[in-house]
Amino acid sequence: GYLHWQWSEIEPHITSGTITAPIGGSYPLDDAISALKAIDNRQATGKLVLKIR
Repeated sequence: GYLHWQWSEIEPHITSGTITAPIGGSYPLDDAISALKAIDNRQATGKLVLKIR
């Protein structure tokens, strides 16, 4: 129940754009290995984005 309650509290803020996920970097899909290394080495802050185009 607690997880459901937390999500019901935060989801409206995400949907409205009040809260956004911090983007820590973006990588071309061909360089996904570097993104994984950044995560593994604990160098990533926020979400990492893989660009497919």
